Amino acid sequence: MQNSYLNISRTKDLDNPKERFIYRIFEFIPALVSWGTLFLAVIFSWLAPVWVAVFIIVFDIFWLLRIFYLSFHQSASYRLMKENLKIDWLERVKKLENWEKIHHLIILPMYKEGIEIVGSSIQSMLDANYPKEKMIIILATEARAGNEAQEVARLAKEEFGNKFFQFLVTAHPNDIPGEIAGKGSNVAWAAKEAKAVFDKLSMPYENIIASNFDIDTRPYPQYFAILTWKYLTSEKSLRA
Repeated sequence: MQNSYLNISRTKDLDNPKERFIYRIFEFIPALVSWGTLFLAVIFSWLAPVWVAVFIIVFDIFWLLRIFYLSFHQSASYRLMKENLKIDWLERVKKLENWEKIHHLIILPMYKEGIEIVGSSIQSMLDANYPKEKMIIILATEARAGNEAQEVARLAKEEFGNKFFQFLVTAHPNDIPGEIAGKGSNVAWAAKEAKAVFDKLSMPYENIIASNFDIDTRPYPQYFAILTWKYLTSEKSLRA
């Protein structure tokens, strides 16, 4: 796995000069295609103006059809959204069998955001119309963010720590061998920490619904109820 290209994020990650050259060639292809299309359109407008005119007309028709297609689906989606907003999803969830066993894991990866951003996001979870005793919040910090980030996490836990079933603060270590620093690796570390908590509390994994948000995410108040209803009804249809 050390040599897997899945672990490559930039040219400097490659040691072999030949591989670095090939990697750079593939990086240039999207730009070459984009700029090449514009350049060739100018050149061929002089060498073959009729073909260029046909190309431009076909290209414009294609995007016109794409706009009609997008507009149609946006209108249909908006009507469907308005209908769903009228539904009390938590009331529907409470009619389902074993809904009380479901818990929501919410991972909030942060770096150097201030308490005003972090606190507002967690407050939006608190404002959701889903039972807070069935919600697990993980504030996933980065060790490389320094003491300031840890202080923000401490303040957040001090304010919200006793308002959910569990409120955890994790610190993703810096410079783990073979790992690319970023949101994904931070979330993966937080998920491992959450797994240890689930095992300690003997919580079945199938009763956990995980949501991976940005730190500035403000979910719709019925988000967790809708997610629970979709999960349970999908599981029921699969069992049937």
